[in-house]
Formats: sequence, C-alpha cells, structure tokens
Amino acid sequence: HTPRSPPQVRSAPPAKRQRGPPATGGMSTVAVMGLQRKGLSEVDVRTVFEGMDGYEACKFAPNAGGCFVKFSSSYQAQAAVGGATAMGIDAELARKELDVGKL
Repeated sequence: HTPRSPPQVRSAPPAKRQRGPPATGGMSTVAVMGLQRKGLSEVDVRTVFEGMDGYEACKFAPNAGGCFVKFSSSYQAQAAVGGATAMGIDAELARKELDVGKL
C-alpha cells in the first residue's frame, strides 16, 4: 500500500489591480479639458473656480486644450469637480498635481 501525499493547498491567485476610476490619493488638482470644444474661455473657467473654497491657482495648457486648477486639499478639489459638473463644466481630478511653485 502506497502512502498518500497530503492534498495540495492552492493559494488564491494574485490580486489584480483595480480598474475604473483612479483613487483620489489626495489629489488636489482638477483638470478641465476640451475648453474650445465646450465653448469655454479662460475667463469663464477662472471665474467659476476662483470663487470656490480652497482655490489656489489656475494654469492653462493651450497645447492640451484645457486647464489645471489647484486647490488646498483633495476634499476641496473633489467638491470643485462636483460644483463645476453641476454648472455644466466637465471636470475631473487630474492625474498629476499642479506644481504652484512653477507658475
């Protein structure tokens, strides 16, 4: 009679990276892209965001056709995205922080 080997225990497969919207990770910069296509001017965008809590700076990126708006905190940036969206401006948290020191 042949001794049986113990059953093999399979470990769970490695966790996959989450897909979908990126985690905020403390992002405090908002991106608004496609300004011309949306009929928005720099003045329009600046006027909307300057009045929001935590506004620090706004940088326009003509080559990208958009702008980046820096807020004091990720909470204020998230609130700004919601406020801008409610006004019909498509805004989202940026992928990179705006470096106010380089403005």
